[in-house]
Amino acid sequence: MRHERNTFGVLALLAFFSASYWQSAHAQLQWETTEQRVTVTPHETQATVSYVFTNAGDYPLSIRSIKVPKGFKAVRPQKSTYRSGESGRIQLVGDIGHRWGKFPYQFTVRTDENDSPDYELKLQLEIAYPLSMKTRRVSWRVGDAIEPKTIDIKVKTSRPIKIFTPLVERRPVAKPDRFVKPHPNNPNRAKSKDSSKQQADGSTRQPKPDPFFKYELKVVEEGRRYQLIITPKSTEQPARSLIKLVSDLPNERGFELAITASVRPKPKPVKPSSEKQESASQQQKLSEPTRQPEAADQP
Repeated sequence: MRHERNTFGVLALLAFFSASYWQSAHAQLQWETTEQRVTVTPHETQATVSYVFTNAGDYPLSIRSIKVPKGFKAVRPQKSTYRSGESGRIQLVGDIGHRWGKFPYQFTVRTDENDSPDYELKLQLEIAYPLSMKTRRVSWRVGDAIEPKTIDIKVKTSRPIKIFTPLVERRPVAKPDRFVKPHPNNPNRAKSKDSSKQQADGSTRQPKPDPFFKYELKVVEEGRRYQLIITPKSTEQPARSLIKLVSDLPNERGFELAITASVRPKPKPVKPSSEKQESASQQQKLSEPTRQPEAADQP
């Protein structure tokens, strides 16, 4: 009798541990994909991505939390507990802001599973650059002829983009006192030149005319193709300006494309190879110690 009780107790313990192991082994979320690549256009203000899952276990499973990086938020699911075989969706929304390029993100979904409650979801977000151009820099040398240079700008997105008159922000090159007005309270601190600062009525303050360059924005095809023509007013001394093109994109701060125009100093003259070798031999002779003549032996 006692032997039968012991046998029954051992069998009950084995059944309990087997059930626990079976539950922990089969209580899991299966995802359609845990890695996604999403490309958004500049006209979009937000990026939305969804991850679909299914409870492949044999008992209900609950989602406890969803950890998202800065700039993203998780849309609350319709329910937090999913029965065996039931599917759900996790939707994540991120702000695009004033950025262009590729950005990796990682999200963590935590469940009430015993062994592996965390699931890692990955996202490669690409914010397409809206314009196409061969260069963003134009330059002249001191003493060059005053001739205009043209930058062709093409809109790559399917929707048109309207580009406005360029705004200019000057930057110092050789003599800071000639390009940046000192701050009245601190001579070493320059005044901030925010060309897009708004007035009380919401209008944009127009910057002062650029003393170094002239600009002309030519509309080849409205919303699709533009030409920015830049001409220096003088090439007698170095100069530099930062040109910003503002568009009608619906981003929070608007789209600003920076183009640099500069008058660079003349390059230093390059010595011929023969002069370089002669100069190097002279330096080598000067660096060698002077040898004194040896005294003759006395008889």
